[in-house]
Amino acid sequence: MIVAFLGIGMVSGLVASGYALALGGSFLAALAIYSGVGIAATLSAIALAMLISAFRFARSEWSDSAADGNQVSA
Repeated sequence: MIVAFLGIGMVSGLVASGYALALGGSFLAALAIYSGVGIAATLSAIALAMLISAFRFARSEWSDSAADGNQVSA
């Protein structure tokens, strides 16, 4: 999973820095854009994965216990 997050950051940073270089920016500006966009994309992907995981956990916590086969009688 860590490799996937780093890959997302690297690819998005590469696209953004390539676009900056194509528009005539300097190499140092492209390197800064690569770093900034890569870190932002990686952190965003991690936050999205944690949010999805939290929603899945909350859904299973509130599921119907009778549907799971745990019958309760009074």
